[in-house]
Amino acid sequence: IFKYSQFKGYWFLQRADAFRGMVVYGTAIWEETYREDPRTIKEIIDVDEETGEVQYELVEIKEYQDVYGAAVNIWNFYIDEDGTDFETAKDCIKREVLTLDEFKRIYSRYKNAEKVQAGGETDPKETDPKPEGDNKDEVEVLHYYNRPHDIYWIVANEVLVNDFGNPIPYKHKELPFSHGVLIKRLGHFYGLGFPKIIEGVQAELDTVRRMGIDRAKLHLSRPFLAASRAQLRQRDVEISPGKLIQVPNPRESLMGLEFSDTGSSRYREEELLKDDSRQATGIANPAQSVITGATATESALFKNQPLKDLDISLFKTKSGYLKELADLELKIFSSSISRKKKFTELLKLVD
Repeated sequence: IFKYSQFKGYWFLQRADAFRGMVVYGTAIWEETYREDPRTIKEIIDVDEETGEVQYELVEIKEYQDVYGAAVNIWNFYIDEDGTDFETAKDCIKREVLTLDEFKRIYSRYKNAEKVQAGGETDPKETDPKPEGDNKDEVEVLHYYNRPHDIYWIVANEVLVNDFGNPIPYKHKELPFSHGVLIKRLGHFYGLGFPKIIEGVQAELDTVRRMGIDRAKLHLSRPFLAASRAQLRQRDVEISPGKLIQVPNPRESLMGLEFSDTGSSRYREEELLKDDSRQATGIANPAQSVITGATATESALFKNQPLKDLDISLFKTKSGYLKELADLELKIFSSSISRKKKFTELLKLVD
């Protein structure tokens, strides 16, 4: 069943996005649903060869009608503030932004969809949002799931699209999401990602580099001491190739302040800070994986040793996240596909 879901939709690409989000933000959210995408097409019936007139009829098709799993943008997901995982969370909200035409196409089966107008809060929620064009023709859609009261609402720009008492549309009656964390924080839903772990070290590294750049600038564009009788202007002492500065006595009228260049100790300090980051994340420096004069076995052991820290970080992901995902896929699969189709598809995978 897990393999069956992998071959539906863009499972592998979505999985890559989920794990990338887990490394960057510390948390990955996965949604497992039964997806139906209706679309009205114009099916050609006849073509007049003389006039080129085309006769067609409107036909409604389902572009996708099966189990579907996808990674959810962590910035568009809101979990019960008292929940530490989906076992303890009571409700959650998934946010999406669609164009008005796309919204009408997907949710046209609900009568209240006609009341929805474009507008609302459609700006991206990311910390570094990508540039957006004119978003006046977009709609903010909120999917609200409440497990204790068995409620599923679709709210688009403050308009309740479906019925007020609409239940969760799956027989398992659970929140159709699973989540994984890179570094687990006790009592918290969200985990820690690598950027948060090395945030302090990176701040030190940035400071050291800025100080080194400032020192190099002072060394190249040094200030000058000029005698008061020289009557030099600021632009006279600005450095440029081949510039001539006329003074009565160069040794007595103008003197540049000497600044020592950045020494090699600065670069050693940067490497030490980078080593701190590698130890914190468990990601080794590839340049250090080769030992001069060592056997192939010793080099392999030395290369794989730093990865053990990373394996510890991913242990929760391997044992928890994928298990939650597999259990959720099993529930969705069993409640949405008939027995005949289920066994037929599974037999194809076995063959």
